[in-house]
Amino acid sequence: MCFVILAGIGFLVAGPRLNAKAKRLAERAEQAKNWPIISGTVLESRVGKASSSASFFPEIKYSYSFSGKDYRSDQVYLGLVTFTDAAKVKQLVDVASAGKPIKIRVNPNEPSDAVLSLNGDISSDSEGAAIACFVLGPLFILLGGFGLLQIRRHAM
Repeated sequence: MCFVILAGIGFLVAGPRLNAKAKRLAERAEQAKNWPIISGTVLESRVGKASSSASFFPEIKYSYSFSGKDYRSDQVYLGLVTFTDAAKVKQLVDVASAGKPIKIRVNPNEPSDAVLSLNGDISSDSEGAAIACFVLGPLFILLGGFGLLQIRRHAM
């Protein structure tokens, strides 16, 4: 039962950290909406697979020029975005095949910071994970505490 309580405390500690990360990503996504959109060129693209799960993500490397300087990047989304449907990722990758032009949002204050604007979707799952931690933390602590009380009652 102590493990359940410790897991609950762990969730409660992780919740605010994930929430802070989600807020930073949301602020950055809001800023990125105002970054200039320029054209770049796809260098290579493929479907990537997360090693520890059945999640897939687009791996797209691209080049672009901004203010007379050349850059390369592989940042597709702000934050980590994965999909469980490999076919959906394949469609995204096919749209961005090597040699094709692609639209890129570039941070004018830091031109090496760029992100692709695929389907206009800039998002993150951190906020949902933070909410889950806020719900699961107290639940685990209550269940662990209840279990300890039951053990103590039966021991008397």
